[in-house]
Amino acid sequence: MLDRDTVDRLARAPERNAPLLNVALAEEGTATALLSLASSPALGPEALGVIGERVAREGEAVGRDPEACGEASIAVDLDRLLVAHPNAPDDLRDAALGRHADEAFFVLAAACHPRATTRAVERAIDWPAATAAHDRPWLALLSAPAITEDTIRLWSNDSSALRREASALLATDASAIATLARDPARRVRRAAAANAFAGEARTWIAEDPAPDVRGSRTTRTSTPRCCSTISRAARSRRRA
Repeated sequence: MLDRDTVDRLARAPERNAPLLNVALAEEGTATALLSLASSPALGPEALGVIGERVAREGEAVGRDPEACGEASIAVDLDRLLVAHPNAPDDLRDAALGRHADEAFFVLAAACHPRATTRAVERAIDWPAATAAHDRPWLALLSAPAITEDTIRLWSNDSSALRREASALLATDASAIATLARDPARRVRRAAAANAFAGEARTWIAEDPAPDVRGSRTTRTSTPRCCSTISRAARSRRRA
């Protein structure tokens, strides 16, 4: 077994280590080593999985040195790094999201991951705006493989106006957008009006009784990948 100083030193540069060594460091490391490992974009899915298992098993005590007193918990910091890590497996990111499903950072980070799961994406589209009159700009950031045309079509028929709104904003089929442009919910019509693929639906959008629907932008916002930005934010927050 390696001593703590050696574990901490090796964990500072996981890109130089063999994958199995990083797994061993994740299994044995205390707080400093675990944070160093999870902060590295080079860390592989196996070691990340071990860290995730430790967070789930040890909870607030994860990485705590049994000989030290008064150490602050790093569990939330690790979850922030795991949920946005480019190499984190799907189930690991979903588990981190599940532990923080009501926290905006985790919802956005999980949904904006390049391999975001359906669960993560749907948690983001179910996240409400401050009021019905407010847009939800984070919907334009969603561009995961989980968002297929079939998924968008399913949302368009959902009883939730929030999911229909997401469908109206992300759809590319003009006939589907036209149907949503006549939705009873104002937020859904407003999203349809902002969709560049609205086509002929703009004819009756221009006559909508709601001024915010008529005034919505008709140029669709690009959908940037935001995983790298959120990963940097998670690392910066941990250093702070």
